[in-house]
Amino acid sequence: MTCCRQVHNSISYFFEYYLCRIYRLKNMEGEEDDFVYEEEIQEEIEVDPNDLLDGDIDDQAMMEDGEGDGGNEGEEEEDEGANDDVMLDDAIHTFSHDGSVFCATTWNNLIVTGGEDDKAIVWNMTSGEKLHELSEFKESVTAAAFNHNGELFAAGSLGGYIGVYNSTTAELVAHLEGTDSGIEWIAWHPKGNIVLAGSEDACAYMWTSTGTMMGVFAGHAAEVGCGGFSPDGKKIVTGSGDGSVKIWNPKDQQCISTFSGHSWHSEGVTSLAFKSDSTVIASGSTDSSVCLGSIATNKALGKLVGHTNSVECLKFSNQQPFLFSGSMDGTLRIWDLNQLQPRLTCVHDKQTEEHGVTRIATTNQAMVITSCTDGIVRAWDERTGSCVRRFQAHSNIILDLTIAKDGSIITTSDDNTCRVFTLD
Repeated sequence: MTCCRQVHNSISYFFEYYLCRIYRLKNMEGEEDDFVYEEEIQEEIEVDPNDLLDGDIDDQAMMEDGEGDGGNEGEEEEDEGANDDVMLDDAIHTFSHDGSVFCATTWNNLIVTGGEDDKAIVWNMTSGEKLHELSEFKESVTAAAFNHNGELFAAGSLGGYIGVYNSTTAELVAHLEGTDSGIEWIAWHPKGNIVLAGSEDACAYMWTSTGTMMGVFAGHAAEVGCGGFSPDGKKIVTGSGDGSVKIWNPKDQQCISTFSGHSWHSEGVTSLAFKSDSTVIASGSTDSSVCLGSIATNKALGKLVGHTNSVECLKFSNQQPFLFSGSMDGTLRIWDLNQLQPRLTCVHDKQTEEHGVTRIATTNQAMVITSCTDGIVRAWDERTGSCVRRFQAHSNIILDLTIAKDGSIITTSDDNTCRVFTLD
């Protein structure tokens, strides 16, 4: 809570409370860069829940010969000059809340959004129709997620309320009780109906989808701001504001390993990513570093240094041995995991917090999608680092980003909207 009060005054109080670690807007000056964009703007067997549970590198060299194609000063001048009075809208659908939209999750043609207006809303992504409005939360809805087959979704709030709902009817299936503190994130087991959530009370909680408490993961000294099941469902990993990352056995809730100290982060953990084969985790921190750890051996593998501000998002490549990191320093960095070396730097117009990267997603077309504090979505070629498309519509900071099965890009923003863009 202390750091929240340091956030820029133009951001709402709840926004400060929930996302302070992302948006420390202090009007810091950053160096301009001279990269050139190639702009092209366009418009689911029931199982026993317990069975499911078995189942320091410097990048200075990169700055000399490995940087990707980033921002375009001329393009920015046009955006800030000639187009000052024209708001571009590349979205195919716009969904609105009465306040900031903090999260979105999608399954097939459904989107669930959560907002500052204390509501979770179910939308039809194809028609743009509002299908259901859930208003029992009483506090801002900060997290939402569909289960492994899309039949259920869960949504949680700043007041600690988590509901599990039928995706078709939006009827309440269960109220998950356990904490009265704010919900930071929600994740489902990759093979069954087990719900995991991280809370501001320094714990993570696990339930069946019918509301039975399965376990509490206690041991962190600050909020559990990120976490989830490993892709194989056999481990749980959590990251905390205390700077540590913990690996847990979901069957007995015992901590298997803790990554912390000198070889890890010196400040709070903001983000986590899993390698698809469940062997490696990556974590990002407000200390500007990225750390790699082995889930199999419980050993630290290395620290990637190069960002100059908080690392807010991470993603492993679907196709290459790459790790993508997004930072409030205005850059997307692409790391070669075979060499544990930096490969490319992608600069978002200017290398400042005004263009800070808030979320990363990947596609099956070797593209990395970033969302930023400047309200712009960008698509990058992960092989070359070139920005190949920009999507504009939001008038404020983008808070969440996800990719639908059909490849559509879904974003939420402090401008009270969720928007859908298409790569086609």
